[in-house]
Amino acid sequence: WKNGYIFVKMEGVSPQSTNKGHRLVFHIGGVIPPYNTLRKYTQYFEKPIEIQAGNKNTVSVTTNVNALFNGKNPIRFSEISATMGGSKSMIVADNYADSLFSVQFLNR
Repeated sequence: WKNGYIFVKMEGVSPQSTNKGHRLVFHIGGVIPPYNTLRKYTQYFEKPIEIQAGNKNTVSVTTNVNALFNGKNPIRFSEISATMGGSKSMIVADNYADSLFSVQFLNR
């Protein structure tokens, strides 16, 4: 991509979309200011993670796709149904920094 990586790409349809064919196009990316969509995610654990030989150590990363649109900046497809960088992508990027991922460490 000419202005950086695409971090999230989602396409589909919604009756609320104002685009032809009710299309949804969300290509969230770019790292060039002022539209840098790179966000940092930090996961804190209640206790330190211990990796021990002989145990099955598993890291589980869960993605909540609804968080892209229902995070701290609720997205209405009637208002934003397409973005490929720029200010609208910044709104979605703030959502994925907030609650898109959850991480669990399983030690068995």
